[in-house]
Amino acid sequence: MNNLFLALGLIVIGTLCAALGQIFLKIASPRMSISLRGIFHLPFVAGMLFYGLSMILTIVALKWADLTLIAPMAALNYVWATFLSIKILKERMNKWKWLGIIIIIIGVIIIVR
Repeated sequence: MNNLFLALGLIVIGTLCAALGQIFLKIASPRMSISLRGIFHLPFVAGMLFYGLSMILTIVALKWADLTLIAPMAALNYVWATFLSIKILKERMNKWKWLGIIIIIIGVIIIVR
């Protein structure tokens, strides 16, 4: 049972890392080009590191919990990405986007129960 809670915690942190990776890649996108110089742009490197950390945490979580539990929880990535994009990127939400976020959260709660 302790391993299950650890797995759930790791997947939550992993989804947060994935969302941070998306935010950093969005920040890096205007400066990216086909040349190799774009690869060494700090936001791009940070985005890739966060994505890598997310994958490692997910693999460890899968060691202790079923894929049928972990995979649906990966949808939390959308929730984190939404909140981070509002806060960091100053993006706007409408009622349909909020409804989608609420449905995702309810779905994750149902799966975990």
